[in-house]
Amino acid sequence: MSRWVTFRLSRWVIFRLSLLKRHVSSFREDNKAHQPEWYMGWSSYYRMTQYPAQLVKIESHIRRRLRSRLVAQQKGRRHLFEKLVKRGASWQVAAKAVYSNKRRWALSHTRAVDAAYPNRWFIGEMGLKVRSTEKHQHWFDIRQWVKVT
Repeated sequence: MSRWVTFRLSRWVIFRLSLLKRHVSSFREDNKAHQPEWYMGWSSYYRMTQYPAQLVKIESHIRRRLRSRLVAQQKGRRHLFEKLVKRGASWQVAAKAVYSNKRRWALSHTRAVDAAYPNRWFIGEMGLKVRSTEKHQHWFDIRQWVKVT
């Protein structure tokens, strides 16, 4: 009978990963995204985990912070609206999101911004690495989430 050791990220590690490298000032839409070096190191180390859903959460947080940075780089609401419509969001959804009272962080996860900057845009055009889609023999299903107590 073999014994399996279960590896999972603690709540503290996930919290610390969300705090690291808050400043993303060098990110621009016209150049390749600077993959956070700390994430590549941490994700390589934590590939031993059996729960890739934890990496999915961290990767989605990185994309949201980059979307927030893209929203902040527009000088005015009108410019943000024009940029979102140009990138493929419908003008009704873009207007509803942009001209609301939401600030930068809340705007980074609206339907308009998600449509203009989808996940495949970050992966394909900006070159962000996604570790959670890798297949490892010791990983559980991506839908299985560990409850850290």
